[in-house]
Amino acid sequence: MRSAGRPLRELQAGECAGSSAAERVRSALAASGTLVLRDALDHRWVARLKDAADRLYTWVQELSAREGPLAVERRLPSRSRFAFTASSLTLAALDEEAGHDVERALVTSEPLHGFLSALHGGAFAVDLDQAWLRRQYAPSRYPLGHAPHSWHQDGALGHDFGAPAEEPSGLLPLVTCWVPLTPAGADAPGLEILATRLEELLAPDELTEAAVSRRFGDEGSWTPRLSPGDVLLFGGDTLHRTHVTAAMTEDRTSVELRTFRAGFVPPRLAGDRFRSSAGDEEPAPLLREPEP
Repeated sequence: MRSAGRPLRELQAGECAGSSAAERVRSALAASGTLVLRDALDHRWVARLKDAADRLYTWVQELSAREGPLAVERRLPSRSRFAFTASSLTLAALDEEAGHDVERALVTSEPLHGFLSALHGGAFAVDLDQAWLRRQYAPSRYPLGHAPHSWHQDGALGHDFGAPAEEPSGLLPLVTCWVPLTPAGADAPGLEILATRLEELLAPDELTEAAVSRRFGDEGSWTPRLSPGDVLLFGGDTLHRTHVTAAMTEDRTSVELRTFRAGFVPPRLAGDRFRSSAGDEEPAPLLREPEP
């Protein structure tokens, strides 16, 4: 597959101050559709979130072993969901308060808040019903029914491929925040990204391995190695899939948030709940200094 015509941008936390950094983020997303912010989140906060996720997944594994994976969703809090083929749970499964606390912490922390505001042209909103905690297992430990994600675009969210698209391109204008809670891309699964901007929604028959290879060539795509504290941003048109190899021995846990311009609710997501970044909210407790 071909790579973008320019190297993919990465920004370190120390480079993330001021309007020039926001402009670099906008330029990077416009050029290749993706950008890594290194050390953008407090590592202690990420570690505490990972501990909470580990407890939740231990419960899921134990319940699935006793009663099967379909039993998990029946036991979850209201409006929580479990996609057992992807080992994904909505953040509200942490419990309603903790799930919203995570979303609020991520979108009110700097520099991420400033960058998302720049990308959306002002206030933005997180789709609470499309905020996910995901675990991609090492191949030797796949639970029943588990599979990696194949090629897809997040801008296809909620699209019925059998019906006319209400957006001109079929793609929703969103930015995904992909937050690893564990190392990803080397010993544990990560993401494979096609760093080429696309103007249209690809149909299912255009997303097969063979179809993507024919269209975009045989050059190497991008498989970033990410660490806890990093944030990967990419647009709704960005083509990506799970990067996993038979040699990987560790599991990966991550958080996925879909953000939109504030006030914009796509018709096909009209039933979802949104949290706006507008207002003078204090940082959420998970981002505050831990008590001594």
